[in-house]
Amino acid sequence: MSDMDTVAVLDGDGQMDPNILDEILDPVVEGDADYAKGNRLISRRHCTQMSNWRLFGNALLTMLTKIASGHWQMRDPQNGYTAISATALDQLSLNDLFDDYGFLNDMLIQLDANGLTVQDVPMEALYGDESSGIRYSSFVPKLSMLLLRRFFWRIGKKFFRL
Repeated sequence: MSDMDTVAVLDGDGQMDPNILDEILDPVVEGDADYAKGNRLISRRHCTQMSNWRLFGNALLTMLTKIASGHWQMRDPQNGYTAISATALDQLSLNDLFDDYGFLNDMLIQLDANGLTVQDVPMEALYGDESSGIRYSSFVPKLSMLLLRRFFWRIGKKFFRL
């Protein structure tokens, strides 16, 4: 990673505005955070395109991820518009990150366990006619168990050096 200072991800689902990439990068490039992510839940105006069901799910997932990750100021943990410093990326165990829906939640947990900072960046929610591929009957139990396991892992690593 010696040739890069910051890595950004813009999910290819059409829900991220490439025109605000500089806003996602700024907190990391300016040294205000190790990791920056979009936040569609920052105000009612930003999430007007979200259905009530999606809004409820994101709010619930935010609460559970705050508990598991220790990032109490963070919202919208599923947001795939992110930037991370190369230094922070080098501190993470990328091969140990969950490899499915829940990857971003697990990333937030690892960031806290390594003492890295997160900053939310306000962004509009953009949705078209796409439909979610998430099957809630399997997603909710799987993600809940991931968050519980990783919560205990984070506590052990951060406070007991396990």
